[in-house]
Amino acid sequence: MLSTYIPSIIKFNEKEKSTKNMKEDHFYIVILILLLISGCSYSGKENHPKNKDIEIHFSPNIRNAKNNPEQKILKKWESFLHKNRYYEWDSEDLVCSMKMPYPMMPLQEVINKDVLVHHYMNILGIYPIDSNLYCIKNSLITQNTDTIYPAYQFSVFAKLEYKNIRFISNPQLVKTKWQHQKVGNIDYYYDCNDDLNMKDAIYFDRFNDELAAKFGLEPIEFDYFQCKYSRNVFDVQGFDLHPGKYFSNQTGGMADTYNHIIYAGNGKAIYTHELVHLYSMQRWKNSHIWFDEGLATYLGGSRELPFEWHLTELNKFAKAYPDYQFSDIDTLLYFKNDSFDLQFKYNIGALVIKEIIEKHGFEYLDNVMGQGKETEDFYRILEKSLGVKKEDIDDWVRKKVALFRE
Repeated sequence: MLSTYIPSIIKFNEKEKSTKNMKEDHFYIVILILLLISGCSYSGKENHPKNKDIEIHFSPNIRNAKNNPEQKILKKWESFLHKNRYYEWDSEDLVCSMKMPYPMMPLQEVINKDVLVHHYMNILGIYPIDSNLYCIKNSLITQNTDTIYPAYQFSVFAKLEYKNIRFISNPQLVKTKWQHQKVGNIDYYYDCNDDLNMKDAIYFDRFNDELAAKFGLEPIEFDYFQCKYSRNVFDVQGFDLHPGKYFSNQTGGMADTYNHIIYAGNGKAIYTHELVHLYSMQRWKNSHIWFDEGLATYLGGSRELPFEWHLTELNKFAKAYPDYQFSDIDTLLYFKNDSFDLQFKYNIGALVIKEIIEKHGFEYLDNVMGQGKETEDFYRILEKSLGVKKEDIDDWVRKKVALFRE
């Protein structure tokens, strides 16, 4: 198993000082890479997504249900789904709080895949957990013009409150069942059979303060679900079935920037890559994913390995495949080394961010982040910031990564 590489806070501060004088800003901070099929994190609140069409079907077993509370619950659940308001604070339908104002964000992210145009929601069943709490099992199949995507199966919960019915997400329920420990600005939640490494938790809270100072923001208070494997992240979110649940490499996680949550599938109290996402999403909205993942990898590493390791692996790949073209980023997905599938948006993104910070300083990122999500925005910003045109990217990448050797 790979050990987590943790830099000293003192070095972090010293490097910040040297940036002003030498335009160098190397941070050797390591975490695990995101293992979701559609990116690293939920979008910021200012960019609410538009929901696609959804077609709702009920299992015959549900239609035959005679229980009056169950029928009322299902009727309200159907009404809620048709409202397309998963990302809104809705105290009428949802159990919301300041700590989780958007409890249905996992469902929203599944329904809002840009490539998908139609959704078939099948309500599979409903059963009581206790006298005032019911579980609703759902299956979602998504389809565009020529492809049917794998089904998602997930649970939501209905809470009976006097004459009202409100829905609860699985993470909200997990918080009432798991152990809880508050360390500074971090609320840790972890399984009753697991332990929390307090040394790591204290370090992570200090790192949170350092990031806040670097980004010019107040320290973020956030929830942290410590899961043993990446599949357990989906369990916490309520997914019985999810296409990203059963990768062979079972370390990973994600950040929910709507609710300030880190879901960590590494069994550890530290996940610096995703914490960078919480800050970058708060300071900048509408950033190209290569810049966003590049910044998180540059400051937070990936797969418990520093960004220098990733650039070394990219250099090996570039030498092994001299005819491979890096210029068309829309066609660049990942390459394999001996252990991992390494995504270009992480390593080349980190290289671009590194070069920009070394040339212009950290504050210059205001001209990079939040400047558009389209491919054309990436090329425009790259040329403006580093003088690298699209047709020159291949030579530029090979030249830069050649400096990273074992």
